[in-house]
Amino acid sequence: MLILDLQAITDLQSQLADWPAAVRALQEIADCDGAIEDAAINLALQAGLEPNTSDRWLDGLTKRYRAQICRKWTSDQSPAPEDLRWILAALEESSCPDLLRLPVALWVRSQGLHDFCDPLTEKLQ
Repeated sequence: MLILDLQAITDLQSQLADWPAAVRALQEIADCDGAIEDAAINLALQAGLEPNTSDRWLDGLTKRYRAQICRKWTSDQSPAPEDLRWILAALEESSCPDLLRLPVALWVRSQGLHDFCDPLTEKLQ
């Protein structure tokens, strides 16, 4: 399970203060004691989705946006793999609900763009 500590949440709230949906998602993460997957399920319900409560739900959701994120990543000037703002911007062009973009971006960042995109890169070659 992916957990953010209070300091990481506070830091991200400062960095992403201009993204209202990210701030709302961070509040939900804080309310869930830093558990990103638990917060994502709550946020999905708020966004009108019907998530299951399996431990891998966020992983499955994130994979839906792999092609879009990875194509953009390979076409851009290869941002740093930990660049959360870049991942969030890539998700703006997707059908990912606003409230879920931060949990998805945090999940991608936790895996690293290289590892996250590796399965798609192999299929494209």
